[in-house]
Amino acid sequence: MEFLLDYHIIFLVMTFIIFIISILLLFSDDITLVRAVGANVLIFFNMILNLIVSQGFGAIDVYGYDSDGLLVHNVTASMHPFVYIYWLLFYVNLFLLFYCVYFYYKKPWEEHVALSRNKGWDDF
Repeated sequence: MEFLLDYHIIFLVMTFIIFIISILLLFSDDITLVRAVGANVLIFFNMILNLIVSQGFGAIDVYGYDSDGLLVHNVTASMHPFVYIYWLLFYVNLFLLFYCVYFYYKKPWEEHVALSRNKGWDDF
């Protein structure tokens, strides 16, 4: 299956924009549950897009015209090494997903520690 070059560029831009948004959500000053869930959803969606884009680099269909003026398909398979960039981005998203899960476990623990610090010796 060949991807049209126009659609492939749209997918390329979408993956980088979603990656940047998820990074901004995870590494802001104050992480909340809403931001962690939003980043988690975006990371899952971006992982799927990374798989689509990486497989699309195998054969990109570029429309062109021959000497008679007829529309022809030019399948370009020379972009195959770019597959590894998107596999790397897939694994970076996977590690960000684990980092997001770390926030799910970290936040309740911080709240528990903050509550225990607020208690005085008289509250026991």
